[in-house]
Amino acid sequence: MNDAEPNSDHYVRQPPRSRWHRVFAAALRDRPAVGVLVAVTDHLGRPPSRSEANAARRAAHSFAASGLGRLEHIQVSEAFGDHNRLVLVRSELASPSIPELLAALDGDCVDRSPADLRVAHTQSSRRLVADLVELAKQARHLQLAQLTDAERHELAARLAPALSELGKFKRQLGKIKPPAVR
Repeated sequence: MNDAEPNSDHYVRQPPRSRWHRVFAAALRDRPAVGVLVAVTDHLGRPPSRSEANAARRAAHSFAASGLGRLEHIQVSEAFGDHNRLVLVRSELASPSIPELLAALDGDCVDRSPADLRVAHTQSSRRLVADLVELAKQARHLQLAQLTDAERHELAARLAPALSELGKFKRQLGKIKPPAVR
């Protein structure tokens, strides 16, 4: 299918099929692996719009399918949830390690508009409230008298870090001024 020698010239000799293929080929000439959205952002000089990001993701799949590179999926934990990121790797390289893939992302953890981020944070805060309300109900129904002293001490020790974090969060919320009423 592809009889080019495995070296960086491989990415020059193959005819690029789309704008994004040319962007990916150029990025892989410079690096052994690159995050798809990192390459797009570098090319555009700004974060991509949703349609540009979707087009680039589709192009990354066809780029990999044509044998010009390999596509790796990596799970990245973010403040508002876990998300898959796409990393293109030179086809002649062995599968990179997770730290190498993370380095290829170059700090890219956000490929959404500020409005999308607000929605994601709002949804996360609503889930947090619902989860905490449910946990409070469960804690109320827990019969501590049925536990041994050792079990109660273990429970207290295991909950202490989480309760401390919640206390800090509560203090941060207390510092927020309510919106002015007009």
